[in-house]
Amino acid sequence: MDRLAEDRLMDSLLKDSLMEDRLTEDRLMDSLMDRLMEDSLMEDRLTEDRLLKDRLAEDRLMEDRLLKDRLTEDRLTEDSSRRWRQQKQQRLSRLDHSKKGSVDGDIEHVVSLLNSCEQFFTTSSCSGRIILIDGAPGSSEVHKQNCVWLFVSHQKCESDDLVSGLARSRGDAVLKFEPFVLHVQCRQLEDAQGMHSVAVNSGFRNSGLTVSKTGKIIMAVRSTHGLEVPLSQEGKLLVEQEYIHFLTQIANQKMEENLRRIHRFYQSLQSFLSMKKLPGSPISQETEKGVEEDKEGKNTTTSVYKRRRKREQHRQTDCCHGDGSSSVPELEDCQDLFL
Repeated sequence: MDRLAEDRLMDSLLKDSLMEDRLTEDRLMDSLMDRLMEDSLMEDRLTEDRLLKDRLAEDRLMEDRLLKDRLTEDRLTEDSSRRWRQQKQQRLSRLDHSKKGSVDGDIEHVVSLLNSCEQFFTTSSCSGRIILIDGAPGSSEVHKQNCVWLFVSHQKCESDDLVSGLARSRGDAVLKFEPFVLHVQCRQLEDAQGMHSVAVNSGFRNSGLTVSKTGKIIMAVRSTHGLEVPLSQEGKLLVEQEYIHFLTQIANQKMEENLRRIHRFYQSLQSFLSMKKLPGSPISQETEKGVEEDKEGKNTTTSVYKRRRKREQHRQTDCCHGDGSSSVPELEDCQDLFL
């Protein structure tokens, strides 16, 4: 019996020892796992800190690049502005090489307004003129450089003026009416497009833009209501005095319409410059008041480009419904061409 009790006691002690070893092993394993977890967290923190430092370094580098880009852009803008001012100053300081040698009186206010704006300067202009030129006999084309100017006027004329000019003709005399033309160099394409809309809405439907390879933007204000009639051949008059009187009336009517379009163009140009608030545009308080009235519904200038897009949409709608009325806006827009 004592032997059996001792064995049982020994088994119990052995089990307790094994249990204690197992617990100690579990505690060691838990401690090891805790250390591994701490090491992993520490490594994650270090990695996160490194990533944060890298991100901050990248942000600083990006800020430095943006700052350099801004400085470069500012420098380029300043250089561009300096070149533009020099180009404008050089152009406006040139001598006028036209036959008249100065700006026509009827458009002095238009030229002065444009040249006072930082974004524009004029390169050539003519208010419109009635001219009688004598070309070489037998020539199929009239070249103003190689002909005799028998008569020229930037105002309305009398038939007697043409008759006296024709009396001096020795070649092929041609009567011409040339409407207002103006060439303006623009600093930005957006400004040129705005002025183009102003010109077209004022009746100068033949206006257009050209952009050179060097980036020079020229806006040409032109119209189509010209006149060109041959009157003599080899110094011999081909028409009667009554027809010359009739042509004088037609030319004077075109000159009157030309002056009305110039007036509309000047008013629309003032509104455009005041709405754009371009640097250096000397718009008076009276003009600004007129613009406010325009905003309330009076004489607002519509962009040609927006109007064309609306017209295209209108055409598409008409084609879908098939009412055949899509050509009406085009005919209305072309009415001024026949004045």
